[in-house]
Amino acid sequence: MSGTRTVVVVGSGGAAAEVVQYLRDCAEAGQPLSLLGVVDDHAPDPTVTHVCGAPMLGGLDAVAGQRGLHFIVASGKPRFRRESIELLRARGLCQHTLVHPRAHVARGALIGEGCIVAPMAVVNARATVGVGCWLNVFCSVGHDTRVGDYCVLSPYAALNGGASLGDQGFLGTRATVFPRVVLGAKCTVDSHSCAKSDVPDRTIVSLRADYRTLRNRLES
Repeated sequence: MSGTRTVVVVGSGGAAAEVVQYLRDCAEAGQPLSLLGVVDDHAPDPTVTHVCGAPMLGGLDAVAGQRGLHFIVASGKPRFRRESIELLRARGLCQHTLVHPRAHVARGALIGEGCIVAPMAVVNARATVGVGCWLNVFCSVGHDTRVGDYCVLSPYAALNGGASLGDQGFLGTRATVFPRVVLGAKCTVDSHSCAKSDVPDRTIVSLRADYRTLRNRLES
């Protein structure tokens, strides 16, 4: 197909498996792209030949010289996303921005280059999402929010209206940031926790209680 973009996934773990499927969904929905395969300079299992049917092509050097390729980083770790995307930029390689057909991005919302917006994620009016972020399934980015570069929002995380998450921020599963709260760079809000007030850079917000497992004495 004329004008079709050829995409390579960077990474070969579980996140890559998700991205491979998202790219297929995008193509089936009519987005003009094709998946060439997967590359990984640090593959945990060198014997793996495919990731969810997408061929392992080797390391980045195996394809970096090919013209017209676009790369997308498959990792749920903010620091790795930043390092990988900076490497791609330093080598003059183009990035692909993935917006799944079942995501909702409001008109006027801004999505940075190299982002992944997963199925059922919502980006509301006048929100700004920086470079290289991953907005995972069912997460919510409220109106007038700011998401910095290389942030990761886990499933069902909610950044409410007017709030801000600094660069390389991480929201765990079902984490909530209250309206107009400002989180500095490299902050983490733990799973099932909430940020109710502003916090400085490199802060962890966690409401975890003791975790216990008890034997069910009613079952023999």
